[in-house]
Amino acid sequence: MATRRRKLVSNSLSLLITQITQNATSLLFSISVARILGPYTLGQYTLAFTFYFIFMTMSSQGLKTLLTRELARHPENVEKCLVSGTALQFSFSTLAYIVLVVLVNLLPYRQATTLLCMVVGAAVIPFGLSNVTEAIFQSQEKMHLITISTVPIYIIRLIIMVGLLVANYSIQYAGVVLVLSEVIILVIEQLLIRRIVKPKSLALDWDFIRTITLAARTFVAIESISVLKVRMQVLILSLLAGETVVGLYSAAVQLLQPFQLISQSLAVASLPTMARTVEATDPRLRKLAETVVAVLLVVAIPMIIGFFFIGGDFMVFLYRDPDFQLAGMALTIAGLTMIPLSFTRALSYLLMARGY
Repeated sequence: MATRRRKLVSNSLSLLITQITQNATSLLFSISVARILGPYTLGQYTLAFTFYFIFMTMSSQGLKTLLTRELARHPENVEKCLVSGTALQFSFSTLAYIVLVVLVNLLPYRQATTLLCMVVGAAVIPFGLSNVTEAIFQSQEKMHLITISTVPIYIIRLIIMVGLLVANYSIQYAGVVLVLSEVIILVIEQLLIRRIVKPKSLALDWDFIRTITLAARTFVAIESISVLKVRMQVLILSLLAGETVVGLYSAAVQLLQPFQLISQSLAVASLPTMARTVEATDPRLRKLAETVVAVLLVVAIPMIIGFFFIGGDFMVFLYRDPDFQLAGMALTIAGLTMIPLSFTRALSYLLMARGY
């Protein structure tokens, strides 16, 4: 039990470092965009990233969760997952990008905004393929390999993207750097996975693909509903109020990222342990879920109190623009969502682990 607990802590720490770096660099870049180019360009980038995030989540996150669970239960299928799972993910991601391109061209956005959405959206494909290798890493509880492949790239990416903004390059160039960085991460993870899994054949297992595709429907539906619930506000604001209001809203919700990364890391790191528990009535399963909920509430409640008293002033200090004071109330209201999320994050992964 002690060994299992240490492994859980180690894997949680690895994922936490990855998520902290990813979210911190994203937050720092958003702050840089707001300070250098203003709320309108921040709104453009937020809208482009929102389209990317929605289609990336719908096309890959559900499949990643399913593969992690199945490989934790049946590690002998790891070669099938690497070969056939990658082919399946490529099909999903390519289809998602095509739909994204068609959609943003149909919506009444300005040409520069549409172009940025298409550029950033191209990251759907390399990110989705990386999710297959990361599912293998997670199922074998080797989360440190994810950290090794991503953290240095995130930091270098931030430096280059901010440098482009300072040098007066358009935001589209930063989008190109984002896509290239995801390609580099994919290459690194493919090199690392070859040290663990060496497929004897590159032939596709159509039975495996068919089984995973059918089983993935529930996971895709869960992830799709979740991401649309969170990101739909940005799409509605972009159509009704424009990019500037989207930028103000984005500045507020960015401050929820510390909680989001902690909740995601804890839930994902606990999934393999939950999946291996044979009996649904096992007290260890309940204890693990209760621990995750308790940790998340300890983080959420102080943040909510802080947002209520100094949220608006902190945003003005952070973004160095008095206009961001207008988003203070939005920050306070959005912060309240952390309480129910503390429960739903842990319980949803518990249900996934048990096969529901």
